[in-house]
Amino acid sequence: MDIGVELLETLERLFERAKRICLKKGLNEQDAEDCAAEVRLHLLLHLQRGGLISYAYFLHVLRGCLADFWNSQLPTVPLEVADLCGGGEPFSELELMVRLALEQLEPADRDLLWLHDGEGYTLKELAPHFGCTEVCLRQRLHRARQRLKRLLSDEK
Repeated sequence: MDIGVELLETLERLFERAKRICLKKGLNEQDAEDCAAEVRLHLLLHLQRGGLISYAYFLHVLRGCLADFWNSQLPTVPLEVADLCGGGEPFSELELMVRLALEQLEPADRDLLWLHDGEGYTLKELAPHFGCTEVCLRQRLHRARQRLKRLLSDEK
């Protein structure tokens, strides 16, 4: 499909808008430009497949690209290599129970608990990573803690 000059100009305006939004979300200049370029590429491919672009679709793509960016930036530690006891000593019974309970959690819950409670990230810092608001993330954290508590107390 041939894309007209008007659509290319629209894509360029959306690129600039995406870049400004990314900068407001705390990305540096280069990362904001990279993220905005990713948005532009998705929109261009969508147009080439015969799709239409609305502002709502643009925001949907932008949220996805921002979430992908944050997911690639925040450190995650695989549970298999996490040193829960700190000194290389054998695990105590309590540490083993916690480890087994954490393994039974959904990966998203485990990541949230680890990043917030273990690494000390704030809910404000984690909200873009998880693609939701601080309030929503606070509720998810509470529920993840409740699930962990149930797993540790053998209530199912």
